[in-house]
Amino acid sequence: MPDLSKLEQLASQFRVAPAPTANPFEPKLALQPPAELVTSGGLAIIEVTEKLEKVPGLATLYEVTYALKNVRFAPDAPIGILSDPQAEQVIGGMPVMLPTLVGAVLNHDLAKATLMSSEPGNESLPGVPGVLASFKAKVTPEVEKSVPTTITHAVSVESSWTVRDKEGNLVGGIFYGTPEGWVPFPTELARGAGELQLRSIAFAQLKSSTPEVHDYVVQARVRLSIAGHPPTSWVTLPSITVPIPTIPVPAILALFEHKDFGGRVCVCVPDGSLIGLDVPGSLSVAGALATTSGLLGAANPANQLVTTFMTAEAFQRFLSLAPQAKQVVFARGTRIPDLSKYEIEPGFAGVGRLTGEDMASSLICIAPPGTVVNIFADRDYGTGITKLQLTIAPGIDSPCGLAITELNHSADELILPDVTTYGGKVTSARPKGGYHDMISSLEWILPD
Repeated sequence: MPDLSKLEQLASQFRVAPAPTANPFEPKLALQPPAELVTSGGLAIIEVTEKLEKVPGLATLYEVTYALKNVRFAPDAPIGILSDPQAEQVIGGMPVMLPTLVGAVLNHDLAKATLMSSEPGNESLPGVPGVLASFKAKVTPEVEKSVPTTITHAVSVESSWTVRDKEGNLVGGIFYGTPEGWVPFPTELARGAGELQLRSIAFAQLKSSTPEVHDYVVQARVRLSIAGHPPTSWVTLPSITVPIPTIPVPAILALFEHKDFGGRVCVCVPDGSLIGLDVPGSLSVAGALATTSGLLGAANPANQLVTTFMTAEAFQRFLSLAPQAKQVVFARGTRIPDLSKYEIEPGFAGVGRLTGEDMASSLICIAPPGTVVNIFADRDYGTGITKLQLTIAPGIDSPCGLAITELNHSADELILPDVTTYGGKVTSARPKGGYHDMISSLEWILPD
């Protein structure tokens, strides 16, 4: 019977380790068994027993020369050698027949001539019936020996997994791979001994060229079993921290002077953004989106930000936006109560002055999924005339933005701006009047 206590000790020697993967958003984890369990046929425990077997001993060579001499028995003695020597009734040896006595007068009869010689092939002694012989023999004794015998017991592995944050809280947005696709990770996942592949797609506002990383604490328990025997108790293994990068998405709202993204531009970014700053570590719009599209392409190659926006010629000017006198101004703030403070063209004596207020005919908004931008027609977030709301849909399939080629002039309350197939959603709390040249303040509502 296998040593089940040793099996439980072996269970405690399993370890969780990262396995090679090409996608940073889809880490793989493997249960590493102790070397003692690994055999060419899979995981197994080897039981060694001792068994006594008869085996040949040390051979010995014997060489013996011997003489056999006849003896006389009483006339009524049974024929053959008896088992009891005392009952053989031996009455004397055969007479010795010497050549000098031949023809002499003896006081007893001589043995018959047939009894005075040995069997054919053996040397005979004159006068003494018997045999003189020799033999050589190699004698190999049979001895008992203790022989080790091995029995292989296949070992089955059960595992149970949890994923938590560094504070020990259960986390959402984690998936695990199955043959049918990605499945939401449950509170506790039961598996066997194979690899576990996780997937986490989390967005964050891009604030530097280095993506934020979410650390997930993965804990596994294992128990082992052998056919015909109860399993071991559950053994909790040391946890492992799995870093998964977030997808950094810049929050940018570009208000263009003309339709189809032409003319001068007011670029609005929330607090904390490094886009457009003239300081070390600042980011350009193109640099920020390059970081985003690279990581997003690895996580979801079909995302429209990668497939549509970054490849569309109509948006190339957006990628080149940078502070430029009389062409591009950056308005910075999570809440911007008055876009008139951001001057693009100073004009002369108040004539020809152009600011971010009431100048937009088209716009492009890029932001993390779940972002909402509230755009107001009045300063200080007033809604007396109209309010335009831009929403970036949450989820991995979100295009992370939207584009409006022309803010309409219609007063029809059923008509909203035409949004390109690039995605996003536009709603209006009070669609009274048009949207063209009707933006004075705005606020960002960014996801946590």
